[in-house]
Amino acid sequence: MKKAILIFLISITFASLSSAVRAQGYYDPKEADKFFPDFKADEDMTVATRERTPSQFAVQYGGWIMPTFITDYRGESKQLSSSITTANVWLKSYLWKNAFIYLRVKDTLTGIMSEEGYSGLDDVDNLVDLDVGFVSASFLEGMIRLSFGRKLFSAGSGLVFNGRGDGVQFDFSSRWVRFSLFGAYTGLIQKENNLYQLSSEDYSDGAKRMFTGGEVAIPFENQQFYVLGVGQFDLSEETAGERHKYNSQYFGGGLRGLIVDAVSYNAEYVYEMGTTFDSNNKKHDISAMAASFGLDYYINVTTNPVLIVQYYYASGDKHRSSYLNSKLDSSIGDDTGFIGFGTYLAGYALRPQAGNLHTFRAGFAISPFSWANQFYIKRMTIIAKYSYYMKDKEEAYINGGEGIEEELFVGHGVDVALRWKILGDLSFFLNYAIFLPGDAFASSENNRHFIMEGISLSF
Repeated sequence: MKKAILIFLISITFASLSSAVRAQGYYDPKEADKFFPDFKADEDMTVATRERTPSQFAVQYGGWIMPTFITDYRGESKQLSSSITTANVWLKSYLWKNAFIYLRVKDTLTGIMSEEGYSGLDDVDNLVDLDVGFVSASFLEGMIRLSFGRKLFSAGSGLVFNGRGDGVQFDFSSRWVRFSLFGAYTGLIQKENNLYQLSSEDYSDGAKRMFTGGEVAIPFENQQFYVLGVGQFDLSEETAGERHKYNSQYFGGGLRGLIVDAVSYNAEYVYEMGTTFDSNNKKHDISAMAASFGLDYYINVTTNPVLIVQYYYASGDKHRSSYLNSKLDSSIGDDTGFIGFGTYLAGYALRPQAGNLHTFRAGFAISPFSWANQFYIKRMTIIAKYSYYMKDKEEAYINGGEGIEEELFVGHGVDVALRWKILGDLSFFLNYAIFLPGDAFASSENNRHFIMEGISLSF
């Protein structure tokens, strides 16, 4: 269980701070967005860091260190505190004019402390891993790009698949059409850093999954229409008495772009099919779906306010008690509970999985001192979001077995964050979140609080 908590803490930290990763180098920010983040960030929850002027053909290198402290409170007997200190060093070198190699090594020191304190060596863990390492080359004035190695792979908005793997990606971009094809394997990632677990075999040996797919996008009038397809194949070993493979395929499409200069949006729908097993090792077909929508309205006044609206939906199944493992509880019917392998951030206090939820979110971001002459004051941002959670099927559970009451209303959540770029190389961040349980939880359920703070120092 401690290993699972460790993996969770690492994943949410880097999901919320990934811009600290992707701004660290001599490369174009748009290219950085595409190739260098660990996970796609909740874009209004990011930390700004130093940007530098590109210098082709030189060997560039650098790094950063991020001490982070987290407190997760779920009641008097369910409080967990932890510290995560990550040190990253990276190197980028051009192989020729339009090709480069990028390497990044990460050291993560994690300490987990319950109310009783550090009770054993399992509470402290240090992990060194090759975080990213790939070669990328472009041809025909950038129309074609080929990348291979360990990198971020993503499809569509990232709801279906968005994460690291070892593989290859082919991108084509023109005025009339853009498409991307990829294949990625996750079994070579260290199991402590492997975020694709759905079975005990995955946790013990690392999730051995193959992802293949891509998307085709048609640009028009500051918009893009796209279709996507992703196949996920479970390559883990099974024993005669334990069938657990979860093989899934996703097909969907969406729109993204600008309505007017100050209003950007994205919308996506995905249908999931495939096969899974129940607790009696009987095979079932998957028939599930998910959708997302987001809109940002940038208001051009002194404090740079942004209004944010988001909606997420993922179907549920009354015979599935957990969206953290592959198995159904019952041998009745298809599995209609959606499980993806992408990025789904919908509140830090509840931290919901996508399955069996409607999530409505609204909020704002503001830079209160953007008018100031002192640069160390003006680069401060405050973000706030309100979340309303409702089940898809009232008789079904959410997350890993929560919300057991047969009621639709799951609860409310509020997230508040401070992002402060104090110096070019130094940033401070602070998150606070609260979840107020609704009718789907027992009346004795406590409010949940989540606090995360730390600094990011680049060099």
